[in-house]
Amino acid sequence: MKDMARRAAALPSEQSNFRAFDLNQTGTPGAAMIVDAARWNTCASRRKPERAGCCFVGFDLGGTTSMCAAAAYWPDTSRLDTWGAYGDTPDLAARGEADGVGVLYARMAERGELQTWAGRVTPVADFLRWIGEDLAGETVEVAAADRYRQGEAMDAMNAAGVNWPMEWRAQGTGQHGAEDVRAFQKAVESGELRPGESMLMVSAITEARLRHDGNGNPALDKARSRGRIDALSATVLAVGLGTRHAEGVGETEFLHAAL
Repeated sequence: MKDMARRAAALPSEQSNFRAFDLNQTGTPGAAMIVDAARWNTCASRRKPERAGCCFVGFDLGGTTSMCAAAAYWPDTSRLDTWGAYGDTPDLAARGEADGVGVLYARMAERGELQTWAGRVTPVADFLRWIGEDLAGETVEVAAADRYRQGEAMDAMNAAGVNWPMEWRAQGTGQHGAEDVRAFQKAVESGELRPGESMLMVSAITEARLRHDGNGNPALDKARSRGRIDALSATVLAVGLGTRHAEGVGETEFLHAAL
């Protein structure tokens, strides 16, 4: 309980959870955003640092309606890069209208934050190849993805020629989801994350909410069914991975893609 109290004091987003699960006070735990919007804007307004040291990658595979997304985090400098992608059928204007965000996707594409590929579904191998090319010359220490799509991810990595050591995570509630969410929250609150201005991330954070299991473990959820939080999911994986390795804790075995 002392640990939870310290966490609630340090992370405002944890306070409703602490009151409900530890103090048995009435409330609605899980209704809050993952981080305070003003705090995120403070991080984003700082100059984006250079890439230096090892980086940690998280990626989230999309489908016909969901976005493919990836993030890279450099703990040495606190830099964060994010990427998103859709198929071009329907076009971004139609997708934005269907998802209730208007011209937002088109503006992300104009800023280079969102890429499109021919077809209804983003070709995952092409997407990962694009990320690998952007990170050419960087040392990717470890990458992380959802373990429930491990086979699909490994096939795509093979096809893309991306040879990253992999850690497979469970992104729902439970130990993995809680570790990654709290690492991301801590990085934002402490100023250890410097993403620069990103419409992609602002949108994902706005569309996300936290839910909790019976033990109070937080996990990402959508605020509405058409909300796209894939970029945030990828970022939470990358930051959680980088934080654990910087602190020397976490998984002891890593699965390497057989390329």
